[in-house]
Amino acid sequence: MAERDEQLQPYQVNEEDVGRKPTDEELNKHAVAPGRPADVPVGIMYQGAWRRKADGMARHVREQVRALAMYLPVNLASIGPSEVLDHDLEPEALDLAGYLPNVHCSRYPCAIRHIVFNNVDQLRAAVSPAGARLCEAALEELVWESTIVYTSWERDRIADEMVRELNRCGQVWVPCKANYEAFLTSGVLEKRLRVVPYPYDPATHAATKIALPRGKEKVPSGRRFYAIGKWEPRKGYDNLIGAFLLAFKPTDRVSLTLKTFGWGKWKEYPTIQESAKRWVNDPAVVANGWTQKSIAKVFLLLDAQLTDAEITQLHERNNIYVSCSAGEAHDIPAFDSRCAGNSLVHVGYGGSEDYTVDDGERFVRVPHTMGPVHVTYGWEPGAQWAHYRMEDLVEALRKAKPPARRIHPMDFPGRFGRAAVGAVMRDHVLGVVGDMNWELAEELRKAGSFG
Repeated sequence: MAERDEQLQPYQVNEEDVGRKPTDEELNKHAVAPGRPADVPVGIMYQGAWRRKADGMARHVREQVRALAMYLPVNLASIGPSEVLDHDLEPEALDLAGYLPNVHCSRYPCAIRHIVFNNVDQLRAAVSPAGARLCEAALEELVWESTIVYTSWERDRIADEMVRELNRCGQVWVPCKANYEAFLTSGVLEKRLRVVPYPYDPATHAATKIALPRGKEKVPSGRRFYAIGKWEPRKGYDNLIGAFLLAFKPTDRVSLTLKTFGWGKWKEYPTIQESAKRWVNDPAVVANGWTQKSIAKVFLLLDAQLTDAEITQLHERNNIYVSCSAGEAHDIPAFDSRCAGNSLVHVGYGGSEDYTVDDGERFVRVPHTMGPVHVTYGWEPGAQWAHYRMEDLVEALRKAKPPARRIHPMDFPGRFGRAAVGAVMRDHVLGVVGDMNWELAEELRKAGSFG
């Protein structure tokens, strides 16, 4: 490799050579185009759809790359469609990405592909671009071995063809223990798997500040339930509307705020409008004393994009978050509600199991069994996620109580703080690079962070 590098010289063009046929000696000589030096000699490529607007996965990518950048030189690169230009992106998103998209490294011994994939073609395209797939087999395998795939999962299994491809990777990262178990039982090798949680910065995290100064933040009166997420069968918001109206009467001091938006077309699942109309006219709801007018007083439906500041206000003005999803990888809004010091009702299949300890009234877990995923998703044959009875969700809402005071969890900075998670990521990355070349891993470690 050193001999080849010595042969690489910028190609000089002389006017008398224009149109002349090259000699055999010239054809055998390597040439490179002149250009400016890289910012750093070695670094990590972190690739994900970070430029999407008001998107949980994009936020996840931005937070994750900032954690790793505390310890290693990292270039943040985009992947996939549906990304927006700088002037359309939230200022908070650009601030979080910072200088990372402009980092240039001469070598990338490891790439992290932070993606969500639902078929093997998506996985292959992300890990090994067309050019790599056309090169010789040994070089293509090197691409896979030097790649970390970081993904989120909302069901209990992975198709065999995807397992085979993941086992070619240097490592496979998932954000929670439930995802780890799903991958492991599906056949992903244990030596490849790592749990790498979603990180946050306790010093700047807006929801954390709601609970500061610690224990003295006034909790809004009454039971104020709220939820944040896309309208889809997995999230279960049709169930939430109905369970709320069945759990309480118009005379109770309760409210429900649902921040959502229509996403996709779902067979055998109502739209937002169909759900609202259905529950207003439901005989059991009517028998509970609800009318369209009384529902409008306590139920707020926000079907629009909100800024980060407006989302933070939802955590501040309410006090019981509800995650009635059939499956979650991390569930960022539920995590934020914990940072804000609020209570939580959750099904518990997924990320919330990792950061919530059920304690009766403040953290209520909805009992569930495993059953088939909604037919519209078209996932793996036999794939399952959490199923729960409507009456159990109703009972969980009745049981839940607001916190007496808001307290940011004392163990969160050490478990999920940016510095803690970044250190875990660094060690995993160095392990992948070290498996290929320990000298290169040491060079990367010495390069350190520069931001």
